[in-house]
Amino acid sequence: MRLTRIFRQAQQSGVVTNAHRINAGTPPLTQGLPDFFLFVEEETEDAARVAVDVASRRIPAKFGLDPRRDVQVLAPMHRGPAGAGSLNGLLQQAITPPGPTFRRSGSAAGSSGSVTR
Repeated sequence: MRLTRIFRQAQQSGVVTNAHRINAGTPPLTQGLPDFFLFVEEETEDAARVAVDVASRRIPAKFGLDPRRDVQVLAPMHRGPAGAGSLNGLLQQAITPPGPTFRRSGSAAGSSGSVTR
């Protein structure tokens, strides 16, 4: 599967610009784009930690957003320390208030959270 069309973003968006550049094998632009941020980490565990911090704390603080309702994290794969499966659990821990949880298929979810696979 290959991303060929960008939906729900302004055409001048840095997200759109860099999605097309990355698909073309060109490095992303990292300056002068108010809606694109690049954090480079050597280790996948560090990348996961930074992604969770950015999504749960930095972006909501900078833009006045609710991290549970207004921020979406995309991952290119499911497996691994920075994959969607791991990030989902780490993000739930970071932004879901304590409360009753239930388990299904090895994943835990709070009564106020949701799991997307």
